[in-house]
Amino acid sequence: MKKTMLLVTVVILVLVAKEAHVSQVDIHETAAVPLKEYINNRLSEHEHVLLVKGLYGEIFTEIKFPESTHYLKEQETIYQELVGKYQVESVIRSDKFKEKDIFWVWEPPNYSLADVERYHKEGLSQSPVIIKAKTNYPIEGDRFIVFMTESIHKNQKYPVTYEIEAREGEGALEEINKALGKKHKNGGKHGNDMK
Repeated sequence: MKKTMLLVTVVILVLVAKEAHVSQVDIHETAAVPLKEYINNRLSEHEHVLLVKGLYGEIFTEIKFPESTHYLKEQETIYQELVGKYQVESVIRSDKFKEKDIFWVWEPPNYSLADVERYHKEGLSQSPVIIKAKTNYPIEGDRFIVFMTESIHKNQKYPVTYEIEAREGEGALEEINKALGKKHKNGGKHGNDMK
């Protein structure tokens, strides 16, 4: 399986073709959601909160549209979805994970399968708009905090994958533990093994 470098702060481009794609991803950043507000109002009871290290990415799904259906009959177009491999550095809140566990996160593609197929067959493309919230604490290097849930996206090699709902820099640890300590009432660890 082909491995790729894992990008933790940049949305991964998943459209690959021999010619340049005319559309560009339009990324809009919104104001950061305060951690206290997120934990009190948005954090689900099934959401894992972990300090992780990003390792690398692999191809999760690959679909090839053949040259025979290309709008110019010139080339095939490849649609890909990726997963990122992560290692748990410390558990902030989770009943499932422990230190050194390895898990996979499904990375949402910029272009949908329908968008790629339309481009391949008709040569038409629109720039997707990606909305991203800023972090309260900067992410530096390959260690950061994730809030994540189990994903519906699965295949034989990756039977259980996860989706990241939010990310924060490691500097958010104290504030997150404080907020979770006030809110977390039942089950799971929250900050007990942090170093």
